[in-house]
Amino acid sequence: MIKPLRKTFLSLFSVLFLIGTILPASVVSYAKPAFAADAPVQTRGASLSTVSAGMFHSLTLSSDGTVWAWGDNSEGQLGNNQSELPDSSTPVQASDLTNVVAVAAGGAHSLALKNDGTVWGWGNNEFGQAGFGKIELIAGGPDFYMPEQYLKSYTPLQVQGLTDVIAIAAGMDYSLALKADGTIWSWGSSQNGQLGNPSGKGLFTNIPAKVVVDTNGQALTGITKISAGSAFALALKDDGTVWTWGGLLVDEEGVHNVTSAAIQVHSLTDVINISAGYNHSLALKSDGTVWGWGKNDLFQLGDRDTQQSWNTPLQISGINNVHSIVAGSYLSLVLKTDGTVWSWGGNLWGQLGDAVPFEQEPLSMNPVQVNELTNATALASGLGFVIARQSGGTIWAWGANSEGQLGNNTFGGPVVTGDIFNPDGTIISGVNSPVKSLIQAGSFETTSFTRLAGLDAMETSVKISREGWPDRASTAILATVVNFPDALAAAPLAHQYDAPVLLTESKQLTPSVEQELGRLKPSKIIIVGGTAVVSQEIEDLLKQTYEVTRLSGYDQYETAAEIAADLHTMNPEISGKAVIAYGGNFPDALAISSLAAYQGIPILLTEQAQLPAATKTALQDLNVTETIIVGGTAVVSSQVEAQLNGVKRYAGIDQYQTGIAIAKGLGNNFDTIYLATGDNFPDALAGSALAARTGSPIILVDKYLNSTAVTNFLIDHNLAVTDAAILGGTAVITPAVWEKITRFFML
Repeated sequence: MIKPLRKTFLSLFSVLFLIGTILPASVVSYAKPAFAADAPVQTRGASLSTVSAGMFHSLTLSSDGTVWAWGDNSEGQLGNNQSELPDSSTPVQASDLTNVVAVAAGGAHSLALKNDGTVWGWGNNEFGQAGFGKIELIAGGPDFYMPEQYLKSYTPLQVQGLTDVIAIAAGMDYSLALKADGTIWSWGSSQNGQLGNPSGKGLFTNIPAKVVVDTNGQALTGITKISAGSAFALALKDDGTVWTWGGLLVDEEGVHNVTSAAIQVHSLTDVINISAGYNHSLALKSDGTVWGWGKNDLFQLGDRDTQQSWNTPLQISGINNVHSIVAGSYLSLVLKTDGTVWSWGGNLWGQLGDAVPFEQEPLSMNPVQVNELTNATALASGLGFVIARQSGGTIWAWGANSEGQLGNNTFGGPVVTGDIFNPDGTIISGVNSPVKSLIQAGSFETTSFTRLAGLDAMETSVKISREGWPDRASTAILATVVNFPDALAAAPLAHQYDAPVLLTESKQLTPSVEQELGRLKPSKIIIVGGTAVVSQEIEDLLKQTYEVTRLSGYDQYETAAEIAADLHTMNPEISGKAVIAYGGNFPDALAISSLAAYQGIPILLTEQAQLPAATKTALQDLNVTETIIVGGTAVVSSQVEAQLNGVKRYAGIDQYQTGIAIAKGLGNNFDTIYLATGDNFPDALAGSALAARTGSPIILVDKYLNSTAVTNFLIDHNLAVTDAAILGGTAVITPAVWEKITRFFML
């Protein structure tokens, strides 16, 4: 029989509730919880890339793709195939798990996401939340049950029917998975509607099903992030809105306001991150502010006039410059952009982490700083305890430690007061200051930021050239700075020749560009575009020193076709693929330029409603069997698409979302990324040749970095990116945007 999780949790809740109903001044007669760690302690072990905290256990992911766990093992949630192993205060490795990219700890079950998009579960499976087994009908019906042999597993088992998963989350007795197509899948208990589908209240399943927005079964789509609370869940859409389902009110009397289909959290926009706790929720907006709603028993929503619940998101006062958020059990935490951690709410187990004794600080309405913890990069919160990762890879933990969930080879903390007891008579234990866990982390690479910029776009192209070609280049590409169409297809050409792209004025050769050509000493210069965009005078001047070739046509469509033909001449084994982009504007073609170039795919241009004759001929001459369209039907119509072979379209609601779709679909290397304005073309054009060298994407950003698609991409790939280069000066990407970008890489 499984450990009675609900009974235990509600008993612990009753302790919290009693404390929450007493004013702070009258709580000082309570002694600090036994074995309390009210400041961080350290965990030791391997190099880590993510952390997750369950009810009484902790998970961490090693950089080698293995999973480590510590704390409660009564349901096998440590996953190390040791049914006789009791609680472990030192990390143990989960069995037979490799190539893992994310972990999630639930009430008493655990999940892992592999790099092949599959999900694996272990631990408690009473309601199918670990994703294995076979639910059977009780004799005589109508109720179902999970056979005893499937109630738990001490080793990871694959969750059947799930592929293409990119994120996971685990609640008390249910699980969530986010697929690459933006849909959410859920399994486990639906007693409180937390599965978000119309299967009905009181059911449970081990088979994943889509989360929907109505009882007709319309799926919730466009999701970029998920978070699982105790009996409810949150989802963040790509438009910055937040959606929720399940038991929307959790208190001492149980779960209320149950909805089994997702509904929008109103009055909340521009959100970039979400976190669902036991009975409250937090949202982080793109401006760095934090908003909360739900229960406020122990002021987990901050300094309010009352401890009443709030069903409308309100800004948390006294906190700003926030990078990430965590909603725990009667506790809220934030990681600020300076690497410090701040907390507010209940402090029964010392989970505030500020080293102030419980009797002096039973709760805090205002954010307090976690003691002596700096350079933090990630947080997770379980039932009364917190784990954090530093930039150097060290894991710290504080709060409740009765099951060894702090991972520092101890149970409990340094002081026994004996004044507060668990329902079974044992002393409540915790640590009120961070301690090191025994999973010693290796050093993490931090992201290096570079701005490649000059006084104008022409000098910026020179800066980029010097960055990528510090000695010389055998070939250089020359394009105009004042008009974009002819140059749009230049990136694959530049990559084929391993050549920088330099930008010049139309009538006369820009002096800084002329000097750069002198430094590069190219044997050949290729001008892209006709004499109307790069004058004959410039060509004649260059011919005095260099071999000069001009690739041009009657219009941008013919010019792109000429470039594609030159590529094919150089490399007859060209892939049989082509990119089709709108020739009347620049963003989509530039967003794909570096990735198309890296893969040797030519870029051809089209009109919105019809395929130009030059493009048709080029497609035939290149024997193109696979076509990549960039942009929606507003720029490349379905009529054009119908004339193409083997079409794959990457599109979004604007150039920024389209750019992210391209990066996700074609991106080969996220170690290095390039960021350029999406409001003009020169910087991205000049940077495309440099980005193509490493197969790195060019991410287009708007003036204020308001695109949720872009901010979510930066957050989701913060661990992968080691170098980020900003193309262009402060006039196109402002210092304020630079600061916001760097914030996304502090996770």
